[in-house]
Amino acid sequence: LGKALSLTVAYASNIGGVSSLTGTGPNLVLFAAAQKTFEDVGLQSPITFSSWFIYGLPLSLLLVVVMWLWMVFIFLKCRSGCICCCCCGPKSRNEELQKFNQMIAHEYRKLGPVTYAQWTVLVS
Repeated sequence: LGKALSLTVAYASNIGGVSSLTGTGPNLVLFAAAQKTFEDVGLQSPITFSSWFIYGLPLSLLLVVVMWLWMVFIFLKCRSGCICCCCCGPKSRNEELQKFNQMIAHEYRKLGPVTYAQWTVLVS
């Protein structure tokens, strides 16, 4: 799961960068090159922020769906349709959930009481 989350963050940043003209540096380099090329022949560049967004947003949305499908069904191997990707029977799923809840409770107890500094940040 840790590898999947790391890959998801990297893929999401790339997918999000495609959707807008200022999303990544290479987009701006392409924009500048296109402007220079069109100016050399006496035309105005058709690439604007809104025209890029019109083409980039649907592509990004499609890629988000493809990435999600890839992560769930191929990388995490959830072919049975279960949400938690344990792909086991309900009894085993309940046992896993109980172990998870016990681990969260143990970590919560390890935190100790809320300090003055934490209360200050919480209130402000």
